[in-house]
Order: sequence, then structure tokens, then C-alpha cells
Amino acid sequence: GRQQENRENWIGKLLDQADEYVDAINWHQYEYLRIEECHRYEEDARLVKDMLATRGDGVADELIIMTETNQHGGPPTRWQCQDTFYGARWWSGSLLAALRGGMDMIHFYQLMDDTPGSYNYKGMLYNDGPYDPPLFPGGPPHGRKPVYDATKFINENRLFNVVSSASNHPDVAHLATVNDDYST
Repeated sequence: GRQQENRENWIGKLLDQADEYVDAINWHQYEYLRIEECHRYEEDARLVKDMLATRGDGVADELIIMTETNQHGGPPTRWQCQDTFYGARWWSGSLLAALRGGMDMIHFYQLMDDTPGSYNYKGMLYNDGPYDPPLFPGGPPHGRKPVYDATKFINENRLFNVVSSASNHPDVAHLATVNDDYST
């Protein structure tokens, strides 16, 4: 619909005007909330790949990256989906669909929940409590959520190269590099 047209419009204009300077196409995705919608990650990646082949120089050599995704954008978080096996199944389906569609990188929103009281408990690990039941029952300090275990399983069995990185620079949210032989 309209959102797809907007995405095509800004990506297409960027490629048409500055393709030689574009190494990757990146966007955040928070609109596919249900397990039944996981396949849309694959569809999005394929649409962008197809567009890369027809805009700019017509060569689909740009990486397709989604640096931020989760079931829900912004607070408040629905822990009944985030902190459960439903969340793990949603993430597994979304991740595998995106990879199947040709996505080069996809990034879960954050590793650890924000501090208690923030209402942003969208990490793979619980923060260091206390939590406020019944709204957010939480778990053990720095305990793993089911989505963490799902990600670990996928990384060990599906992906050939997983890169962990960190940066103290305030303007760099994520930086990762690998060699052609997948060594860091």
C-alpha cells in the first residue's frame, strides 16, 4: 500500500541520484506484529532486491539491512508477547523469512531490557529488576528470555557468520566488519 510506495520512492530516488555512494539500504520495521505476518519480511527483502536491479545503475550490489526490528515500536511493551515463547517463535519466523528473502543483515531491537520503570522491555535479556507485576512480571536479573535462546539456536544452525561488535562513539550505533573468509 502507501507505505510500500513511500519506501520505493525514497530508495529509488536515493539510487537514481547517488547510486555510486550507496553501499546498503537500511530501514527499521515494526509493523508486522503477528506470527502470521512473518513472511512479509521475505517479501520486503525481495521487493527491495528487485528494485535495486531496476534503479540507479541497475546492478543489485547494495546490501539489504534492517538495523532495528521487533514486534512493537515504542512503549508500552506487551510483555505477554515479548517475554514468552510466542516472541521467540515470532522472531525465529521473521529472521528466517528475512534471510530467505535475501536480507544481508537483520538486527533485533536490543540485547537487554531498559532499566525498570522505562516501559521498554524489548531486549533478549532481562535487566537487573525490580519489576512491577502484573504489568511487567520480568525475570531473574540478566536472565535469558526465550527469544535469546531462539537467536542462539538460529546462529549456531543457520548462519555461517555472526559478528558481535561495540562502539563507544556517540554517533555509531552498530559497526561490524568481516573479511572475505568471514574472519573478523
